[in-house]
Amino acid sequence: MIPLFWDQWEFAIDLAKSKQDALSLQYFFKAHNEHVIATTKLLFFLDYYFFSLTNGPLVVSIGIATFCVAWLLAKLLFINDKESRYFYPFFLLFSASGFSLAQWENLLWGFQPQFYLVLIFTLMSCLIGLKISDREQVTPSWWFTVLIVTTGLGVFSMGNGIALPVSIVILFVLRRYRPVKTVLYAFIAALFIGALVALTRGAPTVGDPALKTLGNLMSFFFGMLGSPISSRGVFAAICGVILFGAFGILFLFHILMPFLRRRPLDEALVGLFAFASFLFATAVGATWGRTALGTGAALASRYSTPMLVLWMTLFAILFRVTVISDRRPSHRQLRSGLWIILALGVAAWTSFRPGNIAGAGQANAANQAGYFLSSGVGLDEQLLKLYPSPSRIRPAIDYLRNAKLNLFAESPDLSASSWKQWTDKPAQACELEYVDKVQRLSASAWQAVGWVTNAARQTPSWIVAVDSSQNVLGYTVPLQPRSDVVKAVGLSDSYRGFTVPINMTSANTAFPISLLAIFGEDESPCRINLPPLPNGPFLIQPGELAPLRTEVVHSGATASPGIPPVLSIGAPYEGSEISGTWVSSDENVGKITYNVLDTSCQSVILPILRGPSAEGLSLVIKSNGKMISDDTKVFDSLQPHLWQYLQISAFDACKEGEKLNLSITLEDNGRGWGAWGAMATPGLQR
Repeated sequence: MIPLFWDQWEFAIDLAKSKQDALSLQYFFKAHNEHVIATTKLLFFLDYYFFSLTNGPLVVSIGIATFCVAWLLAKLLFINDKESRYFYPFFLLFSASGFSLAQWENLLWGFQPQFYLVLIFTLMSCLIGLKISDREQVTPSWWFTVLIVTTGLGVFSMGNGIALPVSIVILFVLRRYRPVKTVLYAFIAALFIGALVALTRGAPTVGDPALKTLGNLMSFFFGMLGSPISSRGVFAAICGVILFGAFGILFLFHILMPFLRRRPLDEALVGLFAFASFLFATAVGATWGRTALGTGAALASRYSTPMLVLWMTLFAILFRVTVISDRRPSHRQLRSGLWIILALGVAAWTSFRPGNIAGAGQANAANQAGYFLSSGVGLDEQLLKLYPSPSRIRPAIDYLRNAKLNLFAESPDLSASSWKQWTDKPAQACELEYVDKVQRLSASAWQAVGWVTNAARQTPSWIVAVDSSQNVLGYTVPLQPRSDVVKAVGLSDSYRGFTVPINMTSANTAFPISLLAIFGEDESPCRINLPPLPNGPFLIQPGELAPLRTEVVHSGATASPGIPPVLSIGAPYEGSEISGTWVSSDENVGKITYNVLDTSCQSVILPILRGPSAEGLSLVIKSNGKMISDDTKVFDSLQPHLWQYLQISAFDACKEGEKLNLSITLEDNGRGWGAWGAMATPGLQR
C-alpha cells in the first residue's frame, strides 16, 4: 500500500472536483505550476484506469525509467563503438547511480516521474540528432520527424524541457548540420516553447522574490550541482564549482578549440556535451525559480536525480577523452579504469552518505500516515506527511474513499473479510511485548505505540486493533526502527516496532481493546491487552471561547506576547492574552505556567502556537498535583505560526462536583533557529 504523495494529490483533487474534466485530453496540457507534465499525467491516467490509483505501478515505472536513462546514456557514450567491452559495465554503473538514495524522494514514490521522463526524451533526442547529422551515412527523412516528436514529448514532460531544443541546436552547430534543417528544427521547437509559455502564463510565484540576489543565485546554482555529494551547503557549493570548472575545461580543449580550428569532433563527446548543456540549463532554471525559497532548497533530494546524471556524464566524458587520446597509449587502460572506479565511488557515496538513510526513512512516515488514513483516522498531523495543506485534500480523500481508489481500493490484504480469518482465531497472550504508551489524538481516535516479537524474533506482518467483539478498529504494518529493543532483546537491525491507530467513532465498540500481532499464515496470532484508553488532551477546532481567570508565572527569557514582532500574530480570541518564549532571539529559553483558578470541573481549551522548530519545547499539564500529560511531542504535530487549540478533558483533570485546579506549563529549552513557543489564556466554550 503506497499512499498518494504531493503532486499526485493534485490529480486526486481535480478528480474530486470534476472527473470528466480531469480525465480529458485538455487536462494533459493543463499547467502544473510553471510546468506542463503531460507525459506524467498519462502515467497517472493509466494507474487510475487499470490499477485503481494504487501507486505501485508508478513506483515500478520509476525503476524502469532509471534503467532506460542508464541504457541511453551508455549508448550515447559508445555511439560509434557499438561492441565496446565497457558498454555493460557503464550501463550497470549508471544504473547503480540511478538508484542512489541521494534522490530518495523521487525513488520511493511515483509522484514525480517527470524528472526521469524528460531525461529519457532528451537522451533520445541527442542520439537521433547525432544520427541525422552524420555526413557519412544517409539517414531516412522520417528520423527528423521522430526528433520533432521526442523534442515535443520532452518539452511537455517538465518545465526544464524548454532547454532540450537548445541542446539539440548546439549539437547541430557543432556537427555543422545543414543550416536549413537546423533552422527548421529551431522554428518548430520555438512553437513548442511558445505553447508551453502560453499554457503556464500566470503560474503562482513561490517564496520571497527579495531572496533573488546575485549571491543567493550563485549559492543555489553551485549548491544544486554539488547536492548529490553533500547536504552541507558550503561543501556542496564547492563540489558544484569543481564540477562546473571540470566541464568548462573539458569543453574548451576537446570541443570549442577543435571546432574553431575546424578539426573533426568525436561524435560521442558532442552528444555528451549537448546532453550536459541540458542538465546545466536544468540547474539554471531551478535556480531562478526556487532561490526565492532560500538557498537551502537547492539541497532537496529531488534535484539529485538530474544532478547525479550530470556527475555520471562528467565521468563518461573523462572516460571518452581517455579512450580517444593519443597521449601515453600504454597508460590508457589504467586511466580508463581510474575513471570507472571514481564514478563507482561517487555512486556509492551518494547512496550511503550520512543523512540519506534517514531521509529515505521519511517514506515510513508517509506509509504510516497511509495506515492511519485507511483506518479512518485522518488527522492533520498525519496528512501533513502526505501534503502540505490537509484541508485542501480532505474532499479528495472523501472522493477516493467513495470511489474505492488508492488506500481505499479493494485489497485482499486489507478487506474486512481478510481480517476475519485472524480475528476469529483464538489468540494467546504475546510473550515478548511492551506498549510504551497509548495516546489520545482526537475526540474519537487514539494510537498505541510499542513492540512485539515471537519466539523466532521476527517483526509481525500486521498489528490490528480490535475490540472484545473482534471488530477491527485500526491496523498497520510495523514501521518504526527500535534500536533500544534490538539491543535489549537481541533482535536483528531490521526489526520494527509499531504505532497503530485506534478508531473509536463507532458507538458499538465493545471494551476492552486489544492488539493482534499477526506473524504469518503458519502461526497463530498473539494478543496484547491494552490498558483503558486515556482521556488526555487533544487538538480540536473550538467555537467561541470565554477566557478563564488565571495566574501567569514567567521564568527565564519569556514575555508577553513573546512572539517575533515581524509575524504580526494576534490573540486567538477576544479577551485572551499571549505569553511566549521569544524575547529577543530564537535562542531564548524559559518557562511559562498558567494556573487556572477556582473553576468548576469542565473541559478547558488551551490556544497553543510554535515557531518553525519544535526543538526543546514541552508541555506539562497537572491537576491537583497529579500529572495529566507530559507529552513532549505535542508541539511536533502543530503547524508553525498558526494558533491551534488543545482540549483538556474535564474528567481527566477532576471529578464531577470538584474544583478544577489546573496548571499548564510550557517549557522552552531549544536554542536552535525557530525554536520558540507560545500559549494564550485558557478558555471555556461559550
